[in-house]
Amino acid sequence: MYSEKLTLGSAQFGSNYGIANSSGKVKSSEVNKILAYAYGKGISCIDTASGYGISEKVIGDYFNENLNQKWTIITKLSGPPNLFMEQLETSIRKLGRKPDVVLAHTISDLFIPSFSDMISWLKNEMGISKIGVSIYRKNEIEKIFNFKYKIDVIQCPLNILDTRLYRTGLIDRIKENDIELHIRSVFLQGLFFLSEKQLNNNFIEVLPYIKKLKKISRDFGLSLSELSLLWVCSLNQVDKVIIGVDNIDQLKTHCKTINKEIDFEITEKITSIKYNNEKILNPSLWGERV
Repeated sequence: MYSEKLTLGSAQFGSNYGIANSSGKVKSSEVNKILAYAYGKGISCIDTASGYGISEKVIGDYFNENLNQKWTIITKLSGPPNLFMEQLETSIRKLGRKPDVVLAHTISDLFIPSFSDMISWLKNEMGISKIGVSIYRKNEIEKIFNFKYKIDVIQCPLNILDTRLYRTGLIDRIKENDIELHIRSVFLQGLFFLSEKQLNNNFIEVLPYIKKLKKISRDFGLSLSELSLLWVCSLNQVDKVIIGVDNIDQLKTHCKTINKEIDFEITEKITSIKYNNEKILNPSLWGERV
C-alpha cells in the first residue's frame, strides 16, 4: 500500500547502528538479499551517507552486479568544509553511479559557504536532481525557509512518540514551501523494539508514554512499531519514509505491515499524547544508555 514511500536506510550496512541492533553491522551477503527483496517489492530508493562506514561501498558492489536495476540514491555530505567535493567524488566512486539527491548532513553543513556555493553547480553541472538537508530539531526548519537557495528536500524525524512536527503544523508549512519531506527515525532508532525491562532500566522517564501508545496499538490490533510505520506512511505530507533493517526478515515484516489498513481516527489518539523531552526524542543525546 505504501511501498512507493519506503526508502531503505543503510547506516546498519556500514556500522553498528541502532539501539536494538544486537547483531552488529549487516554482512554484505545479507545486504544483497535485502536490496534484492526490496527491489522486488517496489522499493527502489536508498538513503546512505559518506559517514556510514562501508555502506556506500557495499551498496555500490550490489549495483555493479545488478546494472539493470534503477535505484534512486540519496547521500549526505558533512564537514570539514574543504572536503565536500572530495566526499562527493568518493561517494560516486564507491556507489558506481551519481546520486540523485544530495543532502547536507546537518543544518550547520548547509550554511557552510563551501556547501551552499556548490548547490547551483551540483544541479546545473553535475545534474543532481535535488538538494536538501537533514535536520535534527524542529527549530531548524525556519532557517531553511529563509535560506538563500531553494531547498528541495528536508529529512527529519517523526514517529508516534515524537509528533511535534505534526502537532505544530510544520509539516504543512514544509509542503506549502514546495519541499519534499523525507521522514527518518520512525522507530526512534530502535527504541520501539525494546522490552519493558530495557525501557525501565534505560529510559524509565518515557515508559508511561510508551505504555499509552502500546494501549492504542493493541486497540487497533497492531504492534508499537507497526503503528508508527503505518501512521507516518499514511500522512499525505510525507513523501518518503526511511527504514533501516538488520536482516531480510525485518524488511519482510515491514513490507507486510504497509499492506495493513489504518483508521484515520488514530491520529487524534496518537497526537493527544504530547511528549516533548528532547533528551529522549533526539537519539544523539542518549549517550551510553544501553
